Amino acid sequence: MKILALGAHPDDIEIFMYGLLSIYKKKGNQIFTMVATDGSKGGFLEGELLSKKREKEAIAGLKKLSKPIFLNIPDGELGEDLEHRKIIKENILKIMPDLIITHSKNDYHSDHRSLSFFNK
Repeated sequence: MKILALGAHPDDIEIFMYGLLSIYKKKGNQIFTMVATDGSKGGFLEGELLSKKREKEAIAGLKKLSKPIFLNIPDGELGEDLEHRKIIKENILKIMPDLIITHSKNDYHSDHRSLSFFNK
């Protein structure tokens, strides 16, 4: 089975989904990871420096599962933007997963909630 973990920010997959994905991987499933935003607003640094730092951390944190796909949508701007939805959808269709694991529609962060529509 192809399983896609779709996180809003670098570190979301590691924090919210890693344990479940590890179980699926051990059972022989194919794991894909995708990070929607660039993560440029989630720390003491901001902008490209933070984005690159968080990307490197995500790659290192996910190396036992898969190499993450980074969509680099601006952090904090996920929502109803049709272009963002198009980018996400096109990348999902490249994988054609059997299961998508992402954030809850009741999540605390607006970027997280915006991704929940792919979990319907």
